[in-house]
Amino acid sequence: RDGTVWVATKGGLAAVAGGAVRPGLVPRGLPSADLFAVTEDAAGTLLVASDAGLSRHDGARFVTLGVAEGLPGPRLRMMKATSDGAIWAGAAGGGLARVLEGRVTVFGAAEGLPAATVYALHEDTDGTLWAGTLGGGLVRGKGGRFRAFTERDGLHDDTVYEVGDDGLGSLWL
Repeated sequence: RDGTVWVATKGGLAAVAGGAVRPGLVPRGLPSADLFAVTEDAAGTLLVASDAGLSRHDGARFVTLGVAEGLPGPRLRMMKATSDGAIWAGAAGGGLARVLEGRVTVFGAAEGLPAATVYALHEDTDGTLWAGTLGGGLVRGKGGRFRAFTERDGLHDDTVYEVGDDGLGSLWL
């Protein structure tokens, strides 16, 4: 919101602001410097996914949700703030968590999600969540149910590293 570009690295956060790069920032309360994703939610709150869980800056410090709070695993690889105010986070080895108003809901095989690390998350214009996975294909999530599209359905490969939308109704993988 203030024009700073945040970058998650294996050495902490890097901040790019005013033409200068400040690497290796590990702010107070951030439990790990091994970071995989950083974003802001709709309110401008800084969120970080790491090998220690999902950390949210409360204005003074980071507060972290981990396995004890219901996440499917401590090593988060991707997260996405969605239009409904939720934060979705994908754990290494599988599992997807939805965090809304402090409540964690975990999705897995019972809801149709493959046991694969989530590398990409994208929300389309109707609120459908799309997940690119390591070996589990492209996953569509809607209403708490998931369906994987794989090579059997016509994908070139079952590993999808990025999901993008062209604004014309097509997804690019």
